[in-house]
Amino acid sequence: PNDCVASIARSDIAVIGTWRDNIRIDQAAVKEYEVRYQSAATKLDRLQHLLQKGAETQQDVDNARTDMLAFEANWQKLSDIATVSESKLAEDKAQLEVTLRQRDQKLVRAPVKGTIILMDPQPGSAVDTRVSFGELSPAAPLITLCEIDELFASRVHVGQKAYIRNPGSADTLATGTVYFASSYLRQKSLFTGEAGEKEDRRVRVVKILLDHPHNLLINSRVECVIEVKNSPQK
Repeated sequence: PNDCVASIARSDIAVIGTWRDNIRIDQAAVKEYEVRYQSAATKLDRLQHLLQKGAETQQDVDNARTDMLAFEANWQKLSDIATVSESKLAEDKAQLEVTLRQRDQKLVRAPVKGTIILMDPQPGSAVDTRVSFGELSPAAPLITLCEIDELFASRVHVGQKAYIRNPGSADTLATGTVYFASSYLRQKSLFTGEAGEKEDRRVRVVKILLDHPHNLLINSRVECVIEVKNSPQK
């Protein structure tokens, strides 16, 4: 639907440009015939004075009057055409404004700059205003969100150094610094409620600001290792 509205808007803009060109041509023609009419009227007035003095023929006066009336008729005709064109231009401008409003109503603008990482709707499908239909990664430094088991939660503090690895790997993909540690424990986001799960431990949510996250993919699962006073703990 957005593509259709945008196409109509572009078409209306092209039509408005054509009407403006036509109006400029019509106005130039109107000006030309206005000048010709005034010249013919002056000539007729001069010939009539000469006719009264016997220095001109009635035929020349009649021919001059015919030319003047012809120029006047063309002048009026072109003036009417220019008026119609201006009215049509005004109508097309109003239609364009309506089309642009319709287009704006179908546009979704993100509150911040960023990269779209998920878009559910397909071309031609409807979107409900009350339902999420995509995900946006803000144009900001990347962070890692990790969960620290409650056994080690009290040993994590803001400002500690962190290392990001692939799960089960010892290779460091990126480094960072803890800049947020939640003040309460909550349920695990992974494996909670699975059949056979025997532990009911809670976790502390920690956010790590990454230094150079070039080797990481957005929304990828990683392992976080945080340096504490005695030894690194996961």
